[in-house]
Amino acid sequence: MKQIKNIIFDLGAVIIDIDLTLTMQAFTDFAPEHKEMIQQNLLKTPFFNDFEKGLINIVEFNEGIKAQLNKEFTHTQIKDAWNALLLTIPQQRIDLLKNIKTQYSTFILSNTNVIHVEEIERIYPLADWVKKVYYSCDMNKRKPDEDIYEQVLHEEQLLAEETLFIDDNLENVKTAQSLGFPSIHLQVGKQTVLDFFEKDENGNYMIVNDRRMRN
Repeated sequence: MKQIKNIIFDLGAVIIDIDLTLTMQAFTDFAPEHKEMIQQNLLKTPFFNDFEKGLINIVEFNEGIKAQLNKEFTHTQIKDAWNALLLTIPQQRIDLLKNIKTQYSTFILSNTNVIHVEEIERIYPLADWVKKVYYSCDMNKRKPDEDIYEQVLHEEQLLAEETLFIDDNLENVKTAQSLGFPSIHLQVGKQTVLDFFEKDENGNYMIVNDRRMRN
């Protein structure tokens, strides 16, 4: 049994608030005749996963959107619609990240794409708040595949059993658990990441009941 020394945070819905319905509505506004397909199937098409793995570029992604909807869009229209789901990072979560990195080695591991990365990094200096940010689009891998977790462990020389993993996607959490990570499935709407930390007498954030988070 080893004490937690490291924490890997998911980004979307864990650190930054997101609302997928806003992106679906933005695309629907451009192509109302395809409302049903947009609402039910657009994000399930394979090229979205390929975009998050960095296997296709922005031009290819844009062409995929236009082909799916059989309609012409400008890059700006697609970028703005795709970024509509990104909301804000509440100040308390920013304070948590800034403080917690003094107690643990902290990382972000996110399934995301270059459009979202550019927008998030334009607004927020994530790299200043954690030791390192890992984006799926830079790694050519995505959660819940085991190899993306293993790459972080290898590059950072971490032990899974010493590394707390926090994600809102249950499949991502199940893979982490199978690899030996103490893990938390954050239930959006019922919990926030702040529920798993508390301040000690010195004002430093610590994991709530650290012993419960051991593997």
